Amino acid sequence: MRRTATRRKRIPTPTPRRRPSPPTPASGAGARGLPDTLPTERIEYTLAVEERICPCCNGPLHAMSTESREELEFIPAQIKRIEHVRHVYGCRACERSAEQATIVTAPAPKPPIAKSYASANLLAHIITAKFVYGLPLYRLESQFALLDVSLPRSMSSLWMIRSAERLERIYGRLQHHLRRRSVLHADETTVQVLREPGREAQTKSFMWLYRSAGADGPPIVLFDYQTGRGGEYPRTFLTGFRGYLHVDGYAGYEGMAHVTLAGCWAHARREFHDAIQALPKDKRQVIGKAHQGLAFCNRLFEIERKMTRREIPPTPEERRIERERDSRPVLTQFHAWLGAMQPIVVPKSALGKAIGYCLNQWEKLGRLRRTAARDRQQPRRALDQALRHRSQGVDVRQHRAGRGPARCSTAWWRPQRRTDSTPLPGSRTCCVRSRTSPPRPTRRSTR
Repeated sequence: MRRTATRRKRIPTPTPRRRPSPPTPASGAGARGLPDTLPTERIEYTLAVEERICPCCNGPLHAMSTESREELEFIPAQIKRIEHVRHVYGCRACERSAEQATIVTAPAPKPPIAKSYASANLLAHIITAKFVYGLPLYRLESQFALLDVSLPRSMSSLWMIRSAERLERIYGRLQHHLRRRSVLHADETTVQVLREPGREAQTKSFMWLYRSAGADGPPIVLFDYQTGRGGEYPRTFLTGFRGYLHVDGYAGYEGMAHVTLAGCWAHARREFHDAIQALPKDKRQVIGKAHQGLAFCNRLFEIERKMTRREIPPTPEERRIERERDSRPVLTQFHAWLGAMQPIVVPKSALGKAIGYCLNQWEKLGRLRRTAARDRQQPRRALDQALRHRSQGVDVRQHRAGRGPARCSTAWWRPQRRTDSTPLPGSRTCCVRSRTSPPRPTRRSTR
């Protein structure tokens, strides 16, 4: 029996502003269902009218049921050349009678980078490949070479610098909104910069990260490149900020006016975890002092996890009340346990360092009850995601270009989970992909 495709239609599925439904299991080991937010093309296979006859009794066949399966089709990217031609118009009457001839040029959109053939889509692709997927520019150059397009890595690097300059206004707007928040995260890590004037390639530079916390608005993540790790950099960047700053034990954050530092419980927990890993393998499963300290940290994390898993997230005030009720007794017991363990544990051992870290940072760690976050895992993940390419080094050919990776990483940072779909003025949706309206017709007069 021959099957013929008699109808083929494309049903575009709009992307709704809602959380996608959980994937449903499909056939095959480890397979997952496809999200329903993807555009769908439905192909129906039916029998022709003359084939709808029973082969046994020659009676008519009727539609009984359907069988369906899904497959995911990949549409490769396309590259093409677009030629912008602006027509120029003149007035014959003015040429004969008037002293000045009027010339009108048709409007056209301005290029993202002057005197270059880089389109907004091409710039977006280069920045995404570099700062989201960590693709080196020389590999990107090889990909374009397969398409018979010459795109040297030096040109791509210069385009990213120019794109970062275009993002300065958006970056400043985001920084303005960040300073108005009540709780922030801050972190820093090393990054290698090549060909920076006056500095050797082996000199350490730093990428600073500042992230909003809590439910007082959409998340904001800003990256700031600096040549050092001094405390003047966060003080300058957060000028005007008043509230809680969630940091690790680095002393460079001390002394900021109108800023209250809050400790990171992920660091405290990691100290006890490292103390367990430092034990011999045959003693790691035996419950000891390090396991007891880790258990206190896990109890605090479990309290936060229960609040996060609710269908309706608690408000900041409800979270503060529940922390006072549930977390405060655990903190009191933990502090008493630390005081009892400190005299009997060797200070330079792994467990002694964990206990010393918690006691030295206890005032900051105790502010858990009043802040909106308990640790700095989200900013650390964002920092690692943005600098996944740092093993390649950042090639800087101009003095002002050190901020280029910071601006591009800020523009293309993507949160793991959105807590609010309300767009922020000047947010990353206004990056180099956005298109401006064409300018008005230009008029000029020539004698």
